[in-house]
Amino acid sequence: MLVKLNKKVYHCPLTDKEHISQLQVQLATQTQQIKLLEEKVLLLLSQIQNQSVKKDSHNSSLPPSSDIVSKPKNLRIASDRKSGGQPGHKGSTLEMSSTPDKIIDLKSAFCSKCGQNLQGTIFTLKATRQVVEIPPIKPIYEEYRQYSCQCPRCQNQQVSDFPSGVNAPIQYGSSVQSLVSYLSIYQYVPFKRLQNIFSQVFSIPLSQGSVGNILERSAQKCESVYQIIKQQIAQSPVVGADETGTKVNGTKWWIWVWQNVLNTARAAPLYRCFRQSWFSNNR
Repeated sequence: MLVKLNKKVYHCPLTDKEHISQLQVQLATQTQQIKLLEEKVLLLLSQIQNQSVKKDSHNSSLPPSSDIVSKPKNLRIASDRKSGGQPGHKGSTLEMSSTPDKIIDLKSAFCSKCGQNLQGTIFTLKATRQVVEIPPIKPIYEEYRQYSCQCPRCQNQQVSDFPSGVNAPIQYGSSVQSLVSYLSIYQYVPFKRLQNIFSQVFSIPLSQGSVGNILERSAQKCESVYQIIKQQIAQSPVVGADETGTKVNGTKWWIWVWQNVLNTARAAPLYRCFRQSWFSNNR
């Protein structure tokens, strides 16, 4: 309590009653503030519960591959030109063949107006149109017949040789093996789909085991090329590398990629230590 006497201000202690009254006012103010803050907290909690929070790798245990990537913003500057080919652009189109494989003459047998028979009438060419078709695909079975004879001079039993690479009573030719390698390695067609393609399109029975054997033989033929690529990458001053895990028949495998400016090498080992041993012979 402040008391002014003779132009001087003196501090007088509050009485118990005054002190209690002051504390009561302060308590009432604080109680009202607490109540307002509690109402705000309840309001914010209800708003959070009503909002659908999307889970991703940042707020849950989901892997980063499951994150929904937003569409990147187009940084291309808008142009006043119309979409499509511009004037002066050299385009490409399907062109007619000057030597068609099959010609079908279309001549009317009767007049569509009066019904007159037109057989024997001289026709003139009005127009031509062409349709591009894929010919029926049928596998070619080449049979090599080995003959023997007896030399009339020395009586030797001479037996002819089979061509190089013809080692079994029945096998797939080089064209089939090349197409399997192309579709699997370059076009990334799975084994099951390869089997369906050869059965439904080419009428060739091909098991998934045969696909694996063909690819294994093709890889052996390319081994020398692989070694050159590995050596050039290992000798590069800067090498880019990456890894990712994948499932192979339910087992965790690892896909490795190494590359320099000119070459790219890949491998799919079962164990991660494969990376170090793969280049060990080239360093």
